[in-house]
This record gives sequence, C-alpha cells and structure tokens, in this order.
Amino acid sequence: MLTKEQVCNCTCPNNDSWRILCRVSYVGKATKRRKNIYSGLLNHYIDIWKKIGSGGGRGGGPSSDPWRTRHAATADGPRIQTRSLFCQNQVITADQDGVQTDLDDTLYPLGSGIASECLKNIGDYMVERLGIEERKISDLCNLLYKNYGTTMAGLRAIGYEFDYNDYHSFVHGRLPYGKLKPDPVLRHLLLSLPIRKLIFTNADEVHSAKVLKRLGLEDCFQGIICFETLNHLLPSSSDQERKTEVFDIVGHVSHPTDGIELPKTPVLCKPSVDAMEHALRVAAIDPQRTMFFDDSARNIQSGKHIGLHTVLVGTSRRIKGADHALESIHNMKEAFPELWEEGEKSELVLHSGKIGLETSAIA
Repeated sequence: MLTKEQVCNCTCPNNDSWRILCRVSYVGKATKRRKNIYSGLLNHYIDIWKKIGSGGGRGGGPSSDPWRTRHAATADGPRIQTRSLFCQNQVITADQDGVQTDLDDTLYPLGSGIASECLKNIGDYMVERLGIEERKISDLCNLLYKNYGTTMAGLRAIGYEFDYNDYHSFVHGRLPYGKLKPDPVLRHLLLSLPIRKLIFTNADEVHSAKVLKRLGLEDCFQGIICFETLNHLLPSSSDQERKTEVFDIVGHVSHPTDGIELPKTPVLCKPSVDAMEHALRVAAIDPQRTMFFDDSARNIQSGKHIGLHTVLVGTSRRIKGADHALESIHNMKEAFPELWEEGEKSELVLHSGKIGLETSAIA
C-alpha cells in the first residue's frame, strides 16, 4: 500500500536513487477577496487551454460530461478497424514498450474539483510565502503557465526562491483528495492490459501516491515519472545564493524590449521537449513503440514531436499533434482492442505487483 512517504520509481537499467524528505504545510483559509481572485484565475487557465488547442479537454476547455462513453476519434474514422495501430507510417503493436499516461485530469475527470483547488493553493502560496500582491496573481499565473508549462517553473525562472518540497507540500497538502473515489472499471482495464504502464506527471511523488491510492490504482503501474525524477539534480533554491531582483514578466510581455528575452527555468517539466526526452531515457522507453495519454494539448504536441503515439484524453475531437482523441480514459479498450487481443493471442500474462515505491526517485 502506498503511503505519503513513498515516491516514484520505474523500471530502468540505471536506477540511481536518492533520499527525499517531504513535509506537509497547512495554512488558514483564504480571505473572501482572495477566493474571488482564484475564481478568476481558474477562468484564466481555462482561457489558456482554449487558445492553445482547438479541441476539448485541457486543449479546448473542460468537457461538459468527461466520463461520457464515445468512440475514439482517429485519423482512420470513429473506430480503429485494423489489427495494428498506424502512426505516420509507423506500426505500433502489442509488443510495444508500453503506455505512458498523465495523472491529474487524465485518470480522473477535470470536473472532480482537484484542479481548481490546486490553483487556489498556488495563489495562496504566492501571496503567503512569496509576498506577491493578491491583485497581481491572476495575470502573473496566466503568463507563467503559458510560457513555462507550470506556475512553479515560471516562478523559478523569473527569480523567486523557494524550497521545492515546501511548495509541493503547501499546494497539494490541502487538496480535497476525498473527492476522488475508487475506479474499479479503470483498474480492471489497466490490470488486463498486457504491456508496461507508466505514470508521467509534473506533480511530486507524494501527490502521485495519494491520487493513485484514492483511485485504487496503486498496483496498476510499473513506475512513476514525476517531479523528482526529472529534477533530482536540481538543488533547492534555499541552498543557492538568493537573487536580488525578480524579472517583471508582466511588464516584459506588455512592453517588450528588443534584445531582452524571457529567462529560462531550471525546472524540467512537461510540455518541455527536453523534459519529455529525459523521461524516455530514464524509463528506457522507445517513443515509437509507446502510446502517450494526456489531457493537455501542449503535452500531446510535444509528445508527438519526440515520436510518441499520442492520445488526447477528455475530448473526442482530435487536435494537431494528437493521433487519437478519447472522451475518457475508460475508452481505451474500445478504441485500441488490438492491444488486448494481440496480448491474448500471444498468451501474454500481465504480472501486476504493487509499485516498488520507496522514499527514493529514479535518476
């Protein structure tokens, strides 16, 4: 059984581990004014998702009924008819390396409310820990998410110093995990899928373990690629010399100056191509033999760029970079029966043990 001390680990020939200490921080409720800001902040994020992608889900706004059963939309029609899956003249069969799937808003619906609570906690952290004015939160988060993939990566890029474990504990420590319920249908699907399955998330190891446990999926994956996996060599900013000036990204975007570019972030995370290629290396994955499920249009497009066979989750409308689109992760077998049928034909047996997670992260 996974506990909050357990962290990510996946099958990798170079499994160098390191110890991670995490602490949970709880703070008081936000003010009424701040809650109004977070409501507007969530709308800002939804607007970004709509602009980035042309479909539904995170690429084009949340689905009105994310768990509605539909056939998968593919390049070959509403349902795959062939024995193999084709992707730009590449064949993917049941003997592929496996499946990589996102965690949040992919294994459970966006409508669960976890995402909106997470945004509120991020805003709280920015105000209470970093001293950022409440009135600046919406615009700042909007730009950081759009330009760096996550608010955390953006905050580090523009010069804010903070401890990564403290950030994750603050942002995820107060999430209403009780809203997530066991999903026996998805569990059966995953356990019956006779290929290697990995989680690939920007979240930290503690959050990942909690979500999987709440969903009843803690023994359905052979490994988790998470924040610590991608950033295990990244020193805590508390160990670095503090910067004296924060880059004004809002002013830069409003009034750009020739010769001045946005600062780079030291944090590796999706949708960065570098982050995704690093994830493939540490997990010893061949992208052309791997299916990648994610609800983010940007992540899907980056996945396609590095050769993954991409599946956008949360909408039945395909977007640029998505080989397929599923209204729900529950539609996997309906959309890709070949993966199960080929496995049964070859008498493949899936040996599902609990994830070998200890307080360590793969390097």
